[in-house]
Amino acid sequence: MAGGHFLVVTEHWGKVFGPFCGDEPATLWISEKAGDPQGLKSLVQRGDWCVGGDRIWLAPEVQFNIPDRLHWDSGGAYVLPKAVDPGEYALSRPGSDCLRLEQSIRLSLYNLATGEKKVRIGRTVRPAQDPLRSTGGYSVLRDKVVFTGYSQEIELEDLSGGPAGAEVWNLAQFNPGGTVIIPTTGTAEYQDYYQPVTDRYFKCEGSFAYLRFTGDRKYKIGIKAPGLYGRIGYFLSLPHGLARLVVINFFNNPSSAYIDEPSGTIGAQGDSVQFYNDDGSLGGFSEIEVHGTSVGGSSGRKSTVDPLEFWQYTGEERQIVSVSQILLGTGKTSY
Repeated sequence: MAGGHFLVVTEHWGKVFGPFCGDEPATLWISEKAGDPQGLKSLVQRGDWCVGGDRIWLAPEVQFNIPDRLHWDSGGAYVLPKAVDPGEYALSRPGSDCLRLEQSIRLSLYNLATGEKKVRIGRTVRPAQDPLRSTGGYSVLRDKVVFTGYSQEIELEDLSGGPAGAEVWNLAQFNPGGTVIIPTTGTAEYQDYYQPVTDRYFKCEGSFAYLRFTGDRKYKIGIKAPGLYGRIGYFLSLPHGLARLVVINFFNNPSSAYIDEPSGTIGAQGDSVQFYNDDGSLGGFSEIEVHGTSVGGSSGRKSTVDPLEFWQYTGEERQIVSVSQILLGTGKTSY
């Protein structure tokens, strides 16, 4: 990968970890329990899912993971299917510059439908090109910041048909301590999935929304697709006057149904992205969650391929602010 970085892609869990480079900490969170080989082995043996990295689940959550939505908020069961995570992925190298994860799974259905759903999930990961490489002044910028990144093509195929829909749910776990920058139309609609988030953690200013990722207070919000442009930034200040900006670039399609919904609000669909902040009980991470195009059900689609880009820039803070201005449309990186 660019900038001397590398990823770790695992067959067990089907996850992407990194990017790594020397002794610098990775942007994607990794559980402290996985900090050594024995700890990692124990996680595998116990079947733990909350280990960090970038992973793929399936939505709607209330259809696949929550057997009883009416009582989940008051202590009902959350049942993550083992077929989803850790899954039974096959890892292959179809080309010199890419890795591929693939599995076919069958899942029980709850709340929104009955019976089972069978799907195939495919995920191809390769190094990303710097999106700024064709801009004026790139040669100067390249000497002052370090770029790395990876591209994904995520496939979902409906193998069973029937009335139940499904969509890819990409969850990237981040180290907390930074600010999420969300370009919007200025009229974006938001909804809480748990207790309402306060203005200490979430703020809207004109055509931008900002979230604090702290890892010490549980919240989750979703944003409806019509108010988004398909880019999300995560800005982290680093020691010695340095900073890092991650930009997630995704296919935001308001014509797609986006069928995930809060457990306590029936029919409140349409969120193409969600943001989760842990309270420390699961390790103290934060998440950017991107939803793909739905298949099956009323979508009329049997299969989809969703592109997803992860771009990372590290360097002097003023240079990283300039990158934010170009890719996100604002130099305001905190509030």
